[in-house]
Amino acid sequence: MAKSKFNIPNKKAGNSPARLIWYGAGAAVVLFVVIAFFVARASAIPFELTGGETNPLVLLRNETAVNYEFTYTGGSPGTLERLIPRIQLYQGQVLVADVQEVWVVIDGEPVVLEEGYLPEGVSLELQPGETFQIGVSYLGQELGWNRIYGFRIQYSINGRSVDGELRLSDDYYVFVE
Repeated sequence: MAKSKFNIPNKKAGNSPARLIWYGAGAAVVLFVVIAFFVARASAIPFELTGGETNPLVLLRNETAVNYEFTYTGGSPGTLERLIPRIQLYQGQVLVADVQEVWVVIDGEPVVLEEGYLPEGVSLELQPGETFQIGVSYLGQELGWNRIYGFRIQYSINGRSVDGELRLSDDYYVFVE
């Protein structure tokens, strides 16, 4: 019977090039995850829809006003510049409700947005945690429903203008009867 040889590990093998490559790859993965986390946090839109009617009913050829409440969740003061409601159409679906008018309530008074923008000379300064009201007037064009996809929001923080989209859950629809 032949004797089997056992390899005795070299104590200096801890510094082998293969092991150093694995350490480098592990460090690169950890660095990538940390950077991705901070980029995702920085690019997250600092607004939340905290109230409002989820399924407004609009009568055919009539207008219905719906109020939504937003909370500004940014870490520093910001300014709202533009807000546009977005309605999603599924394949083959027609637009059943048009957005007629959008307004924001500033100091208790509604201010109509012009193509989504606040009028010149009017601003909405927001502090972290502050809530504000947005109104949307829908006009019923056809019988049916459309999903309210979200809101395109342009805002500025520390002098930097940012354009983002607040997507809503699948619970928001506009119905026309």
